[in-house]
Amino acid sequence: MSTTNIGENLIIEACSLRHPQLVNLVSRLDAELADLYPLESNHLDDIETLEAHGGCAFGAIIDHKIVGCGMFKIMHDDGTYAEIKRVYVEPESRGLGIASRIVSTLELELIQRGIALARLETGSLDAGPIALYEYAGYVRRSSYGAYREDPMSVFFEKNLS
Repeated sequence: MSTTNIGENLIIEACSLRHPQLVNLVSRLDAELADLYPLESNHLDDIETLEAHGGCAFGAIIDHKIVGCGMFKIMHDDGTYAEIKRVYVEPESRGLGIASRIVSTLELELIQRGIALARLETGSLDAGPIALYEYAGYVRRSSYGAYREDPMSVFFEKNLS
């Protein structure tokens, strides 16, 4: 798996989906999303679902603390692709480009695994993630796989080849 060293204080590296700091960070993300979106518009995969689909997690680490994360799972329901999940940076560490670096690291890992297409769903009420994915070259698309069209969701994909 890939490891990306960025600057002197930030390292992005693969970590267990069950790493305690990662689990805590994902709980914070879940709480933020629960405040923004109704239950039926929250598509929060649990660890078991991610593991069942070849899931992989990366943590953004500063001074031995995971301050951000990103994950993916491999899907075969509409061709073969990776679905980017759980890209999150704790509020205290935002604005430093960490999320962009996490997305880049996820993409590099997918390329190394021979996965040429990345897709994702994000909420429509939070402009930050939408801008992040557009800046990273993702293009909007209709729903895919098991998703249904939802005004609370924005769907993206990016060809990695």
